[in-house]
Amino acid sequence: MKKPLSILILSLGLASISQATVHNISIVGFDFTPPDMTIFQGDTVRWTNLDGTLHTSTSDPGSTDPWNSGTLGQGQSFQRQFNVVGTFPYHCAIHPSSLDTLKVELKTDVRSGDDSPRPREFRLQQNFPNPFNASTLINYELPQGGEVTLTIYNVLGQKVRIYQPGRQSAGSYSIFWDGRNQEGSLVGSGIYFYRLEVGDKFNQVRKMIFIK
Repeated sequence: MKKPLSILILSLGLASISQATVHNISIVGFDFTPPDMTIFQGDTVRWTNLDGTLHTSTSDPGSTDPWNSGTLGQGQSFQRQFNVVGTFPYHCAIHPSSLDTLKVELKTDVRSGDDSPRPREFRLQQNFPNPFNASTLINYELPQGGEVTLTIYNVLGQKVRIYQPGRQSAGSYSIFWDGRNQEGSLVGSGIYFYRLEVGDKFNQVRKMIFIK
């Protein structure tokens, strides 16, 4: 039986590219997190600026697979599918000291009829950053399709925000929360909880801390 925690989900930055795996990189301060990511050919990378400063994701000069996100403001994302195998250093064009590397490998573990690996288990990841004072990213993985609901609650178990994307296929997804409730008002500092429900297949709750 479902516990009586209210459900209200944040709606921002949710995407899945043709069931390909989506890897999320957050830009916080002058760091790309996680750093030095390795992905498979055909995977998609999404950069999200969780900082109050403008940033970019820009491949280094001479790259064999160049890209440029353009300027990303707070809460904005850029995503790109990588189909060229190799190692690609990149940087923030606004802050040249912000450096990172993306490695794209040939896919070996694939599922029948598709060229992208399927998540092996349901997973609700810890939001990042946590604690946060402006915005945060929640990532989750589905090994099979299902009706998805993500809910944010306050410590009293009251609904704060609900996102109901409906039925989603197997893959990796993310939701961006800007610390606002369903009416668009900024919530107060404190402890919040978020719950991922996938039909009757999966139900998990995690805690996060919002600091103004």
